Amino acid sequence: MQELRCKVCRKPPCEISEYIVNACLAKISPDEYVRKEELSLNPQTGLFYCTSCFIKIGMPYGKA
Repeated sequence: MQELRCKVCRKPPCEISEYIVNACLAKISPDEYVRKEELSLNPQTGLFYCTSCFIKIGMPYGKA
Protein backbone atom coordinates (compact mmCIF):
# COMPACT_ATOMS: atom_id res chain seq x y z
CA MET A 1 0.00 0.00 0.00
CA GLN A 2 1.27 3.50 -0.93
CA GLU A 3 2.49 5.84 1.79
CA LEU A 4 0.24 8.92 1.79
CA ARG A 5 1.81 12.39 1.65
CA CYS A 6 0.82 15.89 0.57
CA LYS A 7 2.48 16.51 -2.78
CA VAL A 8 3.57 20.01 -1.75
CA CYS A 9 4.46 20.04 1.97
CA ARG A 10 5.24 16.29 2.05
CA LYS A 11 3.42 15.81 5.37
CA PRO A 12 1.54 12.55 5.99
CA PRO A 13 -2.11 12.76 7.10
CA CYS A 14 -1.16 12.03 10.74
CA GLU A 15 0.73 15.37 10.83
CA ILE A 16 -2.09 17.51 9.36
CA SER A 17 -4.64 18.75 11.88
CA GLU A 18 -7.66 18.77 9.53
CA TYR A 19 -7.24 15.05 8.86
CA ILE A 20 -6.52 14.21 12.50
CA VAL A 21 -9.71 15.95 13.68
CA ASN A 22 -11.96 14.58 10.92
CA ALA A 23 -10.56 11.07 11.31
CA CYS A 24 -11.15 11.21 15.05
CA LEU A 25 -14.76 12.27 14.50
CA ALA A 26 -15.23 9.41 12.01
CA LYS A 27 -13.41 6.98 14.35
CA ILE A 28 -10.89 6.00 11.68
CA SER A 29 -7.19 6.71 11.12
CA PRO A 30 -6.05 9.88 9.32
CA ASP A 31 -4.73 7.69 6.46
CA GLU A 32 -8.06 5.93 6.15
CA TYR A 33 -9.85 9.28 6.18
CA VAL A 34 -7.70 10.57 3.30
CA ARG A 35 -8.24 7.36 1.31
CA LYS A 36 -12.03 7.68 1.71
CA GLU A 37 -12.60 11.45 1.53
CA GLU A 38 -9.72 13.31 -0.16
CA LEU A 39 -10.68 14.00 -3.78
CA SER A 40 -7.19 15.11 -4.77
CA LEU A 41 -5.67 11.76 -3.73
CA ASN A 42 -3.86 9.98 -6.54
CA PRO A 43 -4.18 6.32 -5.50
CA GLN A 44 -1.33 5.29 -7.80
CA THR A 45 1.22 7.58 -6.13
CA GLY A 46 -0.30 8.13 -2.66
CA LEU A 47 0.00 11.89 -3.14
CA PHE A 48 -2.75 14.39 -2.33
CA TYR A 49 -3.07 18.13 -1.65
CA CYS A 50 -3.81 19.16 1.92
CA THR A 51 -6.18 22.13 2.06
CA SER A 52 -3.47 24.64 2.96
CA CYS A 53 -1.23 23.62 0.05
CA PHE A 54 -4.19 23.26 -2.33
CA ILE A 55 -5.07 26.92 -1.74
CA LYS A 56 -1.43 28.03 -1.82
CA ILE A 57 -0.89 26.55 -5.31
CA GLY A 58 -4.04 28.05 -6.79
CA MET A 59 -6.61 25.26 -6.31
CA PRO A 60 -5.73 23.10 -9.33
CA TYR A 61 -8.30 20.78 -10.85
CA GLY A 62 -7.71 17.03 -10.62
CA LYS A 63 -5.50 14.62 -8.73
CA ALA A 64 -2.14 15.40 -7.13
